[in-house]
Amino acid sequence: MGIKLVELRCPFCNAGISLNVKGKKNVFCPYCGGQIFIDDNEHIYTYKINKSEFIHERYTNDADMYREKRKYKENKRTDLIFIGFVVVLVLLCFAPYVQTWLYENKQINNGMVKVGQSSSEMEGKNYRTVQEELRSAGFKNIVTINLDDAIFFIQDSETIESVSIGGETYFVADDFFDPEDTVIISYH
Repeated sequence: MGIKLVELRCPFCNAGISLNVKGKKNVFCPYCGGQIFIDDNEHIYTYKINKSEFIHERYTNDADMYREKRKYKENKRTDLIFIGFVVVLVLLCFAPYVQTWLYENKQINNGMVKVGQSSSEMEGKNYRTVQEELRSAGFKNIVTINLDDAIFFIQDSETIESVSIGGETYFVADDFFDPEDTVIISYH
């Protein structure tokens, strides 16, 4: 028993169809989905759907399909715009960090030393502690100046009055200097 392929034309869309109809009472057109009823004994192929009703249904389905495709494209476009917006936002958020990282790496590669604390943070600290911190950061020329003006109970002795690095008395923790710059620590 082999497969019985029958060549016929779909009564709805006029497409040429090759189908296995053996033992089947009806088949569906693979192109338009129209239902075709089969009487195999007499090789009569009929359809019992009102053609005008089917055509209306088909156009309605086509319109629904078109609307779904358009909606899908619009949703896809909206999704792409949203993703693009998020990517730009993330880049804008991280750009300063990347720029800072690149700047710091460039300075370090050029042999510069990062201070690690601002001049105002150093004021009032014990000069020996700050001297050691600056030495461990990489500064080589550290000079201390004792102002000899510490007054008992008014000012603590050995506290920093000011720090100058390479002639600059105001700097922030993220500033870079040449390790050969002279560091002057004035303390009470």
